[in-house]
Amino acid sequence: MRCCGIRRNCAGWWLVALMGISCFVPGRSAAQATRRSFAGKKAGEERSDNELKMKFCWCPKGTFKMGSPKNEADRDNRNEDQVDVTLSHGFWMGKFEVTEDQCQLVIGTKPSHFKGKSLPVDQVSWDDAKKFCAKLTKLERERDELPDGWEYRLPTEAQWEYACRARTTTAYSFGDSASQLGDYAWHDGNSGLTAHEVGQKKPNHWGLCDMHGNVFEWCQDSYQTTLVGGTDPEVTKKHGSTRVFRGSNWGLAATHSRSADRYWYGSGNRCIGLGFRVALVQAKAKPD
Repeated sequence: MRCCGIRRNCAGWWLVALMGISCFVPGRSAAQATRRSFAGKKAGEERSDNELKMKFCWCPKGTFKMGSPKNEADRDNRNEDQVDVTLSHGFWMGKFEVTEDQCQLVIGTKPSHFKGKSLPVDQVSWDDAKKFCAKLTKLERERDELPDGWEYRLPTEAQWEYACRARTTTAYSFGDSASQLGDYAWHDGNSGLTAHEVGQKKPNHWGLCDMHGNVFEWCQDSYQTTLVGGTDPEVTKKHGSTRVFRGSNWGLAATHSRSADRYWYGSGNRCIGLGFRVALVQAKAKPD
C-alpha cells in the first residue's frame, strides 16, 4: 500500500479519536445567498465570504486528460493511464489547504502533528474531512450565505487533478522539470521535514497554493487502479473504504509531487502529512 507516500504500514501514526466539540460561532449575513450568483466568471477569480474567510479560486468547466502520458518520467505505470474527462460545471477550489485553526473552529479538534494555527491540518481521516465539509455547509446555510444547490465538499479526484493542472499538460503545473519545484512546493529537499504555513509558495495559474507538497490532500473518490473518464467521473464503491489522496507532502522527494501521482488509504485512518482542501461545488445526489 502507498500510505502517505511511504510503502509501509502507518498504524503507528494514528491519533486517538477526535474530539467532537465545535466552537464555531455563526455570524450575521450581509445578504441573502439566494440573491447572489455563486458561479465565477473567469479562471482564478477569487471569493472569500464564508464565516472563516476561506479563500476560493474559480475553476471553470472544461475537458482535460487525466493521468500521465507513458513517456512521463517517474510515472506509476500501474494506475496513471490517461483518460479523457469532461467537467460539466465549474467549481470553487480552496486556495489553501484547510488549516489547524479552521479545523478547530468547525469541528472542535486540533489533531496535527506540527502545531500552528496557519499550518495545514494533518492527521485527519477521510471521515474527519467529510465531517468538516458537512458541518461547514450546515453552518453557512444557517447564515443564509450558501444557497440550496451548493455545498462544501472534498473535490473528486478528477476535480483535484483538473484544478492542480490548471490547463497544463506537463508533469507539474509549472512544467516538466522538478528543478523549479522549490518555488511552488515544500518537499523533502527544502522543508526541513516539517509542515509550513499555507500559501508561502507560488500559486499555480489559477491561484491555488500548495497543490504540490506541504501535505497530502484527501479526495472524495474511492480508489481503484484504473482511472475513470467521461463526464463528471466519481468512483463510489459500496464495499470497501479505501479513498484517494493527492499532492505529496513535506517529507517526500520532488518526483512524488507530479500532478498525476496517486495514493490511497483507508477512510478511517489518519497519518502524519495527510490533510485536505475544500471545494465549493454544485451539489449532486450521490451516495458515499
